[in-house]
Amino acid sequence: MDVGELRAAFLATEGLHQSIRRFRNERLGIIDADDSVVSMWPGPKVILHVVSLEAFTSDRRIEITKPNDILLPLGADDYANARWTLEGLASLPSGGDEQTSVEDYAMLFRTGAIEAVSSLGRRMEGSNRLPLPSVERDLISSLRVYRAKLAEKDISMPLYVFVTLIGVRGNYPWVWRTTGLKDSALRSLKLSSCRRW
Repeated sequence: MDVGELRAAFLATEGLHQSIRRFRNERLGIIDADDSVVSMWPGPKVILHVVSLEAFTSDRRIEITKPNDILLPLGADDYANARWTLEGLASLPSGGDEQTSVEDYAMLFRTGAIEAVSSLGRRMEGSNRLPLPSVERDLISSLRVYRAKLAEKDISMPLYVFVTLIGVRGNYPWVWRTTGLKDSALRSLKLSSCRRW
């Protein structure tokens, strides 16, 4: 490649990164405004976005079939409802309908992107401690399943993975006692705001 071709390739890649960033920021704004697929429980949330570069470099749309392409939400063992949206297919836990708020959902977009949102309210059990070990475990196990689903749909690498915490102001990270760390040792790690995206 000559200098002009390298410059054009670099600018095209930078434009793709901006498109991915814009997609993520738009989705985070929708979730933060509680204007997504369903109304979510109030309080802190963890959000996982898995986005392929291919989703922004081609007009290809994947075929989604309801029974085969339902993704479980973060840490969920089962789902009760699946709902078609303009963007793709969302899976909701039991009780997830238009009249009730839900704890979590997962959505497979027709572009091949994946969004999974989980409210941390139940896990926190009324405290202000964020249960990071269980969040990490659920993220890793769900990411394996989501990556396999994208491979099944012939979505090529690379994949961009974004994890975002929103609504965590005033909460503290918490680890299980088996790690040897005390809660008081983590108080200095207070999360002032992770809302900056």
